[in-house]
Amino acid sequence: MSQEGETGMQENTSNPDKRGKALNQERASRGIPTHRTLKPPNSIPKPGAHTAAGKLGSKPTLASKENDSAPRAAPRVGAAGGRPPSSHPASASAAGSKPRTGGARAAAAAQSARTARKPLSASDPSGAGRQPAARPLVKAAAGPRQGRPRPRGMATVGGGAPLFATPGDTSQLHPAIIKAARRSGQLNLSSRELTEVPPKVWRINEIDNEEAKQLTMEMDGGGEERWWDQKPLAKLLLCGNRLTALSDELGLLTHLTTLDVHDNALTSLPESVGHLQSLTRLVVSHNQLRQLPGQLFGVTTLRQLLADHNRLEQLPEQTGDCLDLELLDVSHNCLTSLPSGLGYLHRLTRLAASDNRLTSLPDEIGSMTSAGHHGGGMRHLDLSRNSLTALPASMGQLYQLEVLDLRQNQLTELPELTDCHALKELHVGFNQIKEMSVELVESIKSVVTLDLSNNKLEALPDEISCLQRLERLDLRNNDLAVPPLRLCLLPLLKSVQLEGNAMRSVRRDLLTRSTQQLLRHFRERLQGQAAVEGLLIPGLSDAGGGGPCDVPDSQAAERDRLHEVHKMKSSRLLSHSGQKATEIPGDLFAMGQEAEVTTVDFSKNILTSVPADNLLLLSGHLSELNVSGNRLTELPEALGQCRRLTYLNASSNQLAGLPGSLATLQHLREVALSMNRLTAIPEVLYSVPSLEIILASDNQITEIQVEPLRKLTRLATLDLRNNSIAHVPAKLGYMEQLRSLGLEGNLFKQPRPAILAQGTASILQYLKDRVPMSERTE
Repeated sequence: MSQEGETGMQENTSNPDKRGKALNQERASRGIPTHRTLKPPNSIPKPGAHTAAGKLGSKPTLASKENDSAPRAAPRVGAAGGRPPSSHPASASAAGSKPRTGGARAAAAAQSARTARKPLSASDPSGAGRQPAARPLVKAAAGPRQGRPRPRGMATVGGGAPLFATPGDTSQLHPAIIKAARRSGQLNLSSRELTEVPPKVWRINEIDNEEAKQLTMEMDGGGEERWWDQKPLAKLLLCGNRLTALSDELGLLTHLTTLDVHDNALTSLPESVGHLQSLTRLVVSHNQLRQLPGQLFGVTTLRQLLADHNRLEQLPEQTGDCLDLELLDVSHNCLTSLPSGLGYLHRLTRLAASDNRLTSLPDEIGSMTSAGHHGGGMRHLDLSRNSLTALPASMGQLYQLEVLDLRQNQLTELPELTDCHALKELHVGFNQIKEMSVELVESIKSVVTLDLSNNKLEALPDEISCLQRLERLDLRNNDLAVPPLRLCLLPLLKSVQLEGNAMRSVRRDLLTRSTQQLLRHFRERLQGQAAVEGLLIPGLSDAGGGGPCDVPDSQAAERDRLHEVHKMKSSRLLSHSGQKATEIPGDLFAMGQEAEVTTVDFSKNILTSVPADNLLLLSGHLSELNVSGNRLTELPEALGQCRRLTYLNASSNQLAGLPGSLATLQHLREVALSMNRLTAIPEVLYSVPSLEIILASDNQITEIQVEPLRKLTRLATLDLRNNSIAHVPAKLGYMEQLRSLGLEGNLFKQPRPAILAQGTASILQYLKDRVPMSERTE
């Protein structure tokens, strides 16, 4: 070895710092990344004629330094000292006694590399004629590790990012998780076996001192993260852990829209949950909650509340304050009653209260309808597996109800579901019902699936043939002795189950055959019975019978009229919408009176007036009137005679006021007057204490009269957007019963848009704080 090479070797091996510095310099000169895991030595690119090659002499080469600094595998068998021989050309040249020039060493290096890669030949099976190649310490198939190396010793779940910054310290989240949450506005800590929520979660958008220092360094160094682009936390998932409580600091997450804490061990929720004024979905299923805080139902934005599989014993009366609630699931709890406040939830479409201990229902449950077809109204009601012995008669008012499940209760009879014209599924199996009244059958003509199994029915009325839409009927395990022959008159019936009854006149094998065979047998028997008794049963005549009889035009017209009346009576709806009509035909009012319609829709026409005399024909039963999208300049005084009216929609017209007779409408709950020519809220509305919703946006209203408004103690929604209001009185903040207040698009400067964007609660608090001390009242 040359003296120069020997001196360089001793210098680098004796001083590790210098050796590392020289290594980094050589890597930089060759363009090799300083990665922890390097490519095999043979794959490193080599310069053709490097000017520094002659100066390196016999110093340790890059390949040998890489192998020395990289994590070492098991010693190779047969290698001296367990170290694999180096295959770098410079190492091979160091074995010679004469130092070579730079050009000679470069040529020798190329030849040595070719020799090292040369495969074994038949003439040289031992491979003695080639230089031994260094064994790569990293498998070539694996390649270099992609992405950031995972920190060792960190707690990870499912191969994801570490949860905590320091192993064992549950108080600090890992910076990667914090950064991802700020970037997306979502944080998922599900199935982490947490016993408490890390405190940083509640203040995840706040930058602490350490982060401020790091942020300063990144800004100075041109970091990619921009703190001003972070999103407030909107979705927090903590499900599948071992949490027993949530901190009161939960209320700091004011932008949270979704909170999911199902499958934990929570025994209560903090009252600060009422501060989450942006929350739309709350999931607390499968916990150990015994009650829900009343403050929760002050969150006016809440749409879905899932609290099933807990230990709830009652719901707070404030449940009715959550006016925009659409889904409420309290099944599998210990409830013995439901609050009467549920009647205010007009937008609730699904209520699941199965598997509780309910013995009765409040009468107010019949009020859970959507006034004005806003997409709400009770549609799916599940009360199965309770201890109900009777149902309130008001349940028949749920005209939007589609599915009613009352299985496994203790009912002996059903009320007349008079207005349930949309009902498609009725499940009352496993009760103690002995009779199905004619009135009930006639009130559920739209039903498609009817489950009456496992009751004590002894017979079905002949009016069962009115269920022309029925497709599935379950009558198993009852006390039927006479076969219901008139089932053969149902044209859409696909499935009939009659097993477990005592019908001796029907062979047992027929009950196990197909529905079509059974109905064919029923038809044959019914035809024979009709022939003997001389009965004329509609729909029973053979298909091969005589053709239709010629009837006079007057009879055909009467038949059509009766058909329209029947349709109105089934739906309780008189609709003449979108016809571009300038007036409503008088015979429609007469048919509506005969059908006792409750809803009238004359919207999207070009009406200039509504005839008072005709309107009086409908006043006895009218509860909803829609005349929106017309050219009305006034409404008739006769409207005050519609004493049952609960909903009035006169938006998109040319109204400047309302008739004074509306003061007599003590059941009116909602008035829609948007897009008219109002300059003030009509004074007559202040005399209707039952009002809950006033929609008066897009008018020319210039002021808000607080004192008259405060008389409306049940008012929950007030929409005054896009008007000409120049001042918002501070005392409006005392109307704390308001759950939705719309004031955007007016002329006033206070409250600022930022306050308006925070929601109704913030607006009311802001206004209340601006009331002078001398004028403040409790």
